[in-house]
Amino acid sequence: MASAIAVLVLIAALVSAYWWTDLQNKGVRPRAMRTSASVDQVAEAFDAAVAGMGWKVVDPSNPRIAQSPLLSGIRQRIAMTYGRNPDGRLSVVIAPIRISKKGLLFRRPTKAHTLRMRMNGFERRVTQVDPLVQILDPSSEPDLAQALSSIRTIS
Repeated sequence: MASAIAVLVLIAALVSAYWWTDLQNKGVRPRAMRTSASVDQVAEAFDAAVAGMGWKVVDPSNPRIAQSPLLSGIRQRIAMTYGRNPDGRLSVVIAPIRISKKGLLFRRPTKAHTLRMRMNGFERRVTQVDPLVQILDPSSEPDLAQALSSIRTIS
């Protein structure tokens, strides 16, 4: 009986560890959106939401990159790239480009909470600027997938 309880506890621990890792990985996934806001408005939203509280913009061009301070331990980076569509709307992709992972069995991202909060804050700011913004899956659209692959080559 005791061994059955121990096995159930072990299974519950493994399932919860897997669930927690999956939750953290989903939080730091790349985000994409199409908006009618201007480049300056999107850049201001990025600076306000991502590059604050110790973080700073280290590359203001396209892609725009914000980085955490070295004093916080493991340095993290978030990049935003943008481009105009033929219909005149702005396609924006934001993704973490420097992310560390830890763990033996389940490789979960470190400081995922900070990255998720900053990227969610950016989405909220763009939504405030343009309420008709479309939030998309970056891998579903060819132009957004290309922008995402260009971000991933930066790190």
